Amino acid sequence: MITADAVTIPNQIASVPMKDREALKIEAASLDPLTAADGFGGFLSTIFVVAALGAVVFGLLASGSGEPLLLTIIAVLAMLGLFLLFGIAAGHVRIGARMPEGDILKAAADAIDEPQMVARADGSVLYWNPAFEALFGRSDAGPRAALELAVSGDPEAAQALFRLMRAAERGETRREDIRLRQSPSGRRPSWIRVTVRPFASPERKTESASREMLSLWNIADVSGDKTREAQKIGNLEAALAAFDTMPAGFMSISSDGTISHVNTSFEALARP
Repeated sequence: MITADAVTIPNQIASVPMKDREALKIEAASLDPLTAADGFGGFLSTIFVVAALGAVVFGLLASGSGEPLLLTIIAVLAMLGLFLLFGIAAGHVRIGARMPEGDILKAAADAIDEPQMVARADGSVLYWNPAFEALFGRSDAGPRAALELAVSGDPEAAQALFRLMRAAERGETRREDIRLRQSPSGRRPSWIRVTVRPFASPERKTESASREMLSLWNIADVSGDKTREAQKIGNLEAALAAFDTMPAGFMSISSDGTISHVNTSFEALARP
């Protein structure tokens, strides 16, 4: 063990030795100049990079030797800008995560509970949503064949579907209420309201040709409306039957002056 005696230095003020635990800790101010700019985040470093690049550019401009390099950089940037413009115009380059309008509309149509179908004038189907397939089932010949199969066996329903197809071919708007025969699963509504609306396709085959006409088929379940309508008609027929048995004469006249109904008593009184 090596010990060293304390050396007395002349002219030194005598003081009591201080223990380590009694020493005062004085916090020194930080000498880092970036500490004050801590709130700026990465903005300060960006300023330094831009300033350095600006100094390099000005240095190239000041020296005659840097002119060819500067012209080369400008030519490359111009070429990249042209490629960017052509890419944006052709749709290959997108700025931001923008979804195409066609994808948005298809997603919205897929989420609709009512069956939807888009067809050409010649009857070829371009799109049908999952609700259409859930209602009429899947057919190898296409969704239109599945709709025709659903109304087969009922002459009135088949005629209504034929009128809708003719309206779609002529580009007309039409609506028909069609009675459906029940499927084996029993999930099919008894009445549907089919609406055909024409619209123009956004695309053209050639620049001089007119836009192709398409038709939107919308199918709504109106079984509840038809049931309430049948109940109203039944109540009206029951009321008219009660009027027929009454001893007083009753007559119903429409707004145009025609006689719509007379009961038995009125008919007996009016008979000569």
